[in-house]
Amino acid sequence: NAAAVDLTYRAEIRKIPVALGTILPFSASTFYYCWYGQRAIPSQHMNKPVTRAAADGTGEKHKVNDFVVRFANVNGTGSASANALFTKAVFRKGVPVTPKNIFPSNIQGLPTWYEVRVSEKGYLGRREGVDLMVAVNPQSMKKDYADVHVGGYFVYDSTKPLPPDYTRTDITHLGVPMTALCNAEFTDARQRQLFKNIVYIGALAALFDIDFSVLEQLVGEQFKGKEKLIGPNIKALQLGVDYAREHFECQFGLRDERRDLLADKVLYSGNSACALGAIY
Repeated sequence: NAAAVDLTYRAEIRKIPVALGTILPFSASTFYYCWYGQRAIPSQHMNKPVTRAAADGTGEKHKVNDFVVRFANVNGTGSASANALFTKAVFRKGVPVTPKNIFPSNIQGLPTWYEVRVSEKGYLGRREGVDLMVAVNPQSMKKDYADVHVGGYFVYDSTKPLPPDYTRTDITHLGVPMTALCNAEFTDARQRQLFKNIVYIGALAALFDIDFSVLEQLVGEQFKGKEKLIGPNIKALQLGVDYAREHFECQFGLRDERRDLLADKVLYSGNSACALGAIY
């Protein structure tokens, strides 16, 4: 299929003898994924939490366990580990999910993207279109805005209003004042920057109805041995959850419903898989 062709091509150009993106029969029964609307109100009010797509039906059709979420970040801001929380949370609901990092170069300060494909049918390749964009990088925001699929969602930091030309009427704008929330709750400059990423993960958890205890467990696992970091991260997650529940309506067109499709399989990164291949 198209997904297999796409991922095989990516493997071939890197001279890797395995078609990355396939499910590999590891002895530990691992599940290997590749390393992979509503009318807009006037622009002067764009700092408000929600603007909805025009009533043409595009924003009303629900997509269940079949959508793409893309995070647009600045490289070196701690976004990768935060975005991985979303991937792992979806995976723990028993739904196949494939993440992929996209960056022009691994240089701090340049744009980086993290794309997550959720597919109940287990499709692993990237597909055209983004159903939900989390845009927190001013450098790439114009293109990120244009990449949102008709009927999709655009999540942004509403601490400052969007530019006046961000007036699409075929998508839903979801503003979360990430900077303002972090500035009000944290005093350390580095924490304020890092926890903006965690705040939007909390907001997505509310929109997708992800059990907060799952996020708490994931944070605990991620910072095992660094217990002093667990509390602030949980606090930042709660900030996002609370804001989304207070300001966003429950009629969200993307649904992450629990399934039992993964059995005892685990989510595995491409780097780790390549390392195992080199060892064994």
